[in-house]
Amino acid sequence: MDAQWLVPHFEKMLYDNAQLVNLYLDAYLVSGEARHADVARDIIAYVLRDMTHPTAGFYSAEDADSEGYEGKFYCWTRAELEKLLTAGEFHGGRAALRHYRAWKLC
Repeated sequence: MDAQWLVPHFEKMLYDNAQLVNLYLDAYLVSGEARHADVARDIIAYVLRDMTHPTAGFYSAEDADSEGYEGKFYCWTRAELEKLLTAGEFHGGRAALRHYRAWKLC
């Protein structure tokens, strides 16, 4: 977090991801919605790809502070958001644009 508590902390913790996998799998079991299982698969793929040591075991965290900037590799530029989201998602509901402006991340 920054001094004003506007920018989230982007560090990725192994224990958070482990808890999220359980949460999304439970959500899938209760709801039957495939999107919850998809998120669980994505989390597992991320942990295996980025948080697993090449010879054995797991890293406890992945620091997101890069080149002196918190979350540099986990934030979006306005141009990237506009390209990724539909016009309605970006401008229509204004949620993405409002949060982008509030955080002033990139």
